[in-house]
Amino acid sequence: SGVVHTIGGMLALAGAATVGARLGKYGPNGEVRKIKGHNMLYVVIGTFILFFGWFGFNA
Repeated sequence: SGVVHTIGGMLALAGAATVGARLGKYGPNGEVRKIKGHNMLYVVIGTFILFFGWFGFNA
């Protein structure tokens, strides 16, 4: 199990390094742009889905 998670973590790190920063993060001069906030309604809905789905997962 440790080997599987270690390999998965290394592949995820390599993938993140390959993909790089998200589009729009940096301006043309290299300055960091502020990314708009998230929709709080989606945050709440996702939290409820995870919370109630956890019971079905552990049943």
